[in-house]
Amino acid sequence: MGNPLTMEGFYRKVPSFLWGPALLAGSVKAASTYVPALQRRLASGEAVEYGWYDTTVYVVFAILMSFASHGWFCTFVSQDRQLQAYEPKSVKLEPGQERMSYVGREQPRGAAVRSTAALLSGFVYAVFPFGAPTTSWAQFAAWSCALCVYWDLHFFIVHKLVHEHRKLYAFVHKLHHQYKQPDVFGAYFVTYQSNVATEQIVVLLAAFCGLPRDVFTYIMFLGTLDTYVKHCGHSIGSVHLFGLSCLPYEHIMTLLNPWSLVLGGAGTAEHDWHHEKFTTNYSLSFKYLDQLFGSYHKGRVPGAAIKSDPKAAPSADDSVAAGQTMAVDEDGNPIAVGQMVEQDAAPVKPELSTAMAKTTTANYTELRLSTPSDWVAQGAAFDKYQADGHIVANVLQLVTNMKGERGEIGARVDMYEHSLQTATRARRGGADTETIVCALLHDVGEVLSATNHGEIAAALLRPYITPLNHWLLSNHEIFQAYFFLDKCGGDRDLRDKVKEYTAAGYVKGHPYYEACSRFCLEYDQPSFDPTFDTDSLESFVPLVEEVLGKKPFWWEPEGKPVEELDCKARLAYGYSLSARE
Repeated sequence: MGNPLTMEGFYRKVPSFLWGPALLAGSVKAASTYVPALQRRLASGEAVEYGWYDTTVYVVFAILMSFASHGWFCTFVSQDRQLQAYEPKSVKLEPGQERMSYVGREQPRGAAVRSTAALLSGFVYAVFPFGAPTTSWAQFAAWSCALCVYWDLHFFIVHKLVHEHRKLYAFVHKLHHQYKQPDVFGAYFVTYQSNVATEQIVVLLAAFCGLPRDVFTYIMFLGTLDTYVKHCGHSIGSVHLFGLSCLPYEHIMTLLNPWSLVLGGAGTAEHDWHHEKFTTNYSLSFKYLDQLFGSYHKGRVPGAAIKSDPKAAPSADDSVAAGQTMAVDEDGNPIAVGQMVEQDAAPVKPELSTAMAKTTTANYTELRLSTPSDWVAQGAAFDKYQADGHIVANVLQLVTNMKGERGEIGARVDMYEHSLQTATRARRGGADTETIVCALLHDVGEVLSATNHGEIAAALLRPYITPLNHWLLSNHEIFQAYFFLDKCGGDRDLRDKVKEYTAAGYVKGHPYYEACSRFCLEYDQPSFDPTFDTDSLESFVPLVEEVLGKKPFWWEPEGKPVEELDCKARLAYGYSLSARE
């Protein structure tokens, strides 16, 4: 997942897990000191801080349980309980070849580090002012029920909100969904802002409302274990604990959380489906909210996805749940209506769609006979075409075209998979949005004109990317040759012998040279791995929208005289009304 493998390295890269909890704890401490109502509750003993000892017990439990749970699934879980196949979709299995199991996956060391950091942020609970312990079973049950129901409601609202608003999704929750096939450490593979929004703020509000400390302890210990199970990727409800047939896991959890008998308990299959499809099953613990709002899906049948013939494997219905506001593609990823990527490269029909037929069109039959009013109509139509997402869809179709036979040029993966791998490595390597989009599209020309394919992607993106990235795309195949051309009888050092580079100063040490060299070394040349956990094409849609949504040639200096602008930039007047403003 591209995370540092040490705690020191992680905190250096993601300091929000240090200053975030410190800021929250300091704010709570200040409120306890200066807010009169809290002062009175603490002074009277009506409320007491949770304390460092009890917090340490919980944090240590949570961390040890994450590693213990992962170990249990590596050692004991039966593959017929597995919900998803772990191989990338592009991998073609040989007849009789076994599917990858939980223990056979690349061990999630980086994810374990981030999970541990997220759990360590739980030390903020030490200063939370909880109410006194309950004094009766009825009081304990009432508070437990209230907390579970509110937490589920809060989680549902926040979770659905971030999925349906792309900027929020990118800032808060997108990282968590790098885990499309989750494991135990995926439960707390989160940003700190996500941890605050879905857990710590809930606990804080409950504490301010007088949540008894024993109820908090009970729910946190039980809920932490349950969230590991919900992210384990295996349906273990019928597993008998301690080998006793009278103690299946789902019965134990129902006894400990009986509200699920009324509200419907959500299990691993539902949450695993959410990770696979993104736009269903937003709830934390119960089914009723998803059922009410039309976003419930029962998930996959355990073991179906790992059958040798995936097409014959019975699975849950792949359709979008009724009432959802988000359109989804064949992988269930959220895409705004009008921005969906065509999954099959069907020929474009010459007839206008009904929507386009209603759009006012120009009247000319020859450009030289056109009038200003024609270009107002055509500019408006072009702006609508762009706003409806057709340009983004057309560009992404170039990537989709390389899926399967049309993208198989002799490597172990097709060019579609190679493009996604390159973009995934760039994103996980910390590249900016523009560079990630360049990585996604860098080879769309390789199946058209191999030896100069970089220029095709560069020309496509030129109005929207910096001159550095334009040069990088145009020349990346020359730099890529460093890793293979000598094996074909060519000169691997070609990049250092191009006269045009030398004349322009594009040599070692120059920003253009170094950027292209890094792009090829870290993102492009290693991306032919059929076992790599590649992000879906749809996960890159918001990034492509962002880049293609920029004003063409945005990098031209503000106020530059029109006559000095790039001649292609001046063509924008002919396409967009907004360019004429």
